Amino acid sequence: MLLYLENENKNDSKIKQISISNIPKKPHWRESEEDISKLYHDYEKQKSFLNGNEVPYGTKHSVRPDLYKNGSSIEIKNYNLDKTSSANNLINIITKQYQQRLQHLPPKTEQIFIIDFRGQNISKEIQEK
Repeated sequence: MLLYLENENKNDSKIKQISISNIPKKPHWRESEEDISKLYHDYEKQKSFLNGNEVPYGTKHSVRPDLYKNGSSIEIKNYNLDKTSSANNLINIITKQYQQRLQHLPPKTEQIFIIDFRGQNISKEIQEK
């Protein structure tokens, strides 16, 4: 099961749920990126941006979403979410990345954060955070 938070602007958030295959154990983060990339084949991987412009990979202070196409960026997260503290840590990371990307991605770029928690038994409380 995958949940993703879709932000068209900072005042409008939607949580959507999508399903890939049922995996009995938590996949490696690279596997999450590969599986999700297949669903978004029209996106490019690991493009870097600074102050609204595309810049060379690894440019200091740039941001680099996992997937990007004009007007839309996707960040894929794969964390152990068995504790509330782990979920809070993930929320803090996503919040920080969201704010940084507001500044550095091209204007009006939609930000999508996909959380892959396949193979984990996540409580409703943590899922709703």
